[in-house]
Amino acid sequence: MNDAIATVLRAEKAAQKLTYTDLVEATGIPAVSLKRYFAGERDITVRVLALIAQALNMTPGEIWAKALERL
Repeated sequence: MNDAIATVLRAEKAAQKLTYTDLVEATGIPAVSLKRYFAGERDITVRVLALIAQALNMTPGEIWAKALERL
């Protein structure tokens, strides 16, 4: 599931033309950690997913639903 969520996060980031710098500023999550979440290299917690979702103008549920479609 982690890889599916990471795929959704990357797609949404690209679609919205956001940079990691934009997301760092919006979430307060260090760039190194964000890159690991977006690469699927680090397990994403609900709290982190909520912060990233908000930065992407989405809900965690929307991200989760899109990730489930990819499984």
